[in-house]
Amino acid sequence: MVRCNEKDLEILLTFKQGINNSLSLFSRWSAEKDCCVWEGVHCDNITGRVTEINRNTYFFEYESVNVLEGEMNLCIFELEFLSYLDLSHNKFNVIRIPSIQHNITHSSNLVKLDLSFNFLHMYNLDWLSPLSSLKYLNLGGIDLHKEKTFSENQEKINQGSRLL
Repeated sequence: MVRCNEKDLEILLTFKQGINNSLSLFSRWSAEKDCCVWEGVHCDNITGRVTEINRNTYFFEYESVNVLEGEMNLCIFELEFLSYLDLSHNKFNVIRIPSIQHNITHSSNLVKLDLSFNFLHMYNLDWLSPLSSLKYLNLGGIDLHKEKTFSENQEKINQGSRLL
């Protein structure tokens, strides 16, 4: 059986540090367990690289123990083979952009990104521009009224994208 890539494991554990809800299903993510068997994480069967993360709580029974709360660390985009990321319907209130933003380009394979219905206020979407393979982006329910670069970044994102 293929095990989780060590680098991917480190990134996921760094991402987890921003989560406040210790009772969530997310709390079961630990270094002692192979990240490929963590709930909501899918890995390639051959390489063990993380390809999908689905922590959308809309499909869980809506209980506070299932909801992720706290800081959404964009280090998650450092997962080189991530193609699908759904963190919708949670309670993230802050997006933390790593100091070395060029690492975000590692997720050039990201095709679907859904951050909808969190408690986010976004003032800058520059972090989206390196995501050149993005085909589906859902930021529904997120406060973008102070965001000034959306139209500029929209042009940088692949023209085939479906933006919601």
